[in-house]
Amino acid sequence: FTQVTAAVEEKSVIIGERNRAALEALQKTLDGGYKRIAILYGGGHMPDLGRRLREDFNMVPSNVSWVTAWSITSDEQDGNIKQSFPFLKALAEVSGWPLNRYQTLALLIFSSVLALDLWFWEIFFGSVVHWAAEAASEITHIVGHSHIVIS
Repeated sequence: FTQVTAAVEEKSVIIGERNRAALEALQKTLDGGYKRIAILYGGGHMPDLGRRLREDFNMVPSNVSWVTAWSITSDEQDGNIKQSFPFLKALAEVSGWPLNRYQTLALLIFSSVLALDLWFWEIFFGSVVHWAAEAASEITHIVGHSHIVIS
């Protein structure tokens, strides 16, 4: 996969040009006599940059470690949800359900689907029972009022 995408990434303005500039900076740093160098790049740059490091500098990875560059959590979003849906907040407090918007929404959707399904089954069985009662009534009426002539 990485070999297939590397050619496309090399021609990409964002990835290919950024990697070319990074390797130019690497060459200047090596020419400056530095021996310990770190290159920080994201996962999208890896196939093309890794290929260029192997081909242009005869370098292979000896150790790879992923460091989280950004970790964003938003307490404000949860607060907005609690304020936006007071019914859900009350439901969560009464039931002890942890107010997670996705879990709560899934629970409400699932419950609605089950209620709708139950309603359809009631209509179906009610119709079947009604139809069977009508059929039995008609059969009884026909049999009760028929005159059989035997000759």
